[in-house]
Amino acid sequence: MFQSYSSQSFGYDIRLSGILPNPAILLQDKYESIRHPNVHVDMFAVVNINGQEIKIAVEHQGPQHSSFTAYLLIAKPRDEANGIYKSDAEYRIAWERMLERDRAKVELFEELNRDGYYLIVVEDSIHVSGRAAYILQEFMRQTGLRLGQSDISDWI
Repeated sequence: MFQSYSSQSFGYDIRLSGILPNPAILLQDKYESIRHPNVHVDMFAVVNINGQEIKIAVEHQGPQHSSFTAYLLIAKPRDEANGIYKSDAEYRIAWERMLERDRAKVELFEELNRDGYYLIVVEDSIHVSGRAAYILQEFMRQTGLRLGQSDISDWI
């Protein structure tokens, strides 16, 4: 969707600290949950639209981000296959930490909007066939940029 506007290559599973204008922002207490070097965004690109450089990250949230049961169905078998056994209470704590990381990423990008950084979170409830349109609409809502009809047709 963003390829024709990209000023550099796209990245997938990019470390959060590697894309920030000043990674020291993660030292703030409110971002402690996303400070770990393994915290990433699913996709990141720098795009130029109408002469404006926009740094855009996209996160796809699978069902485990909205349902503890879904989280348990994914995490528990994976752990047990590796010989790791935990109680449901331990999984609940891990799930709540994941949700805190999700919230912290959103808050961080909202703070970085002033520097041209935007995060689009795509919930699992958005059907695959509607995701491109959703990303485009959310991009325009967040950035305030209105793209020409030919641009929109190219994206969807």
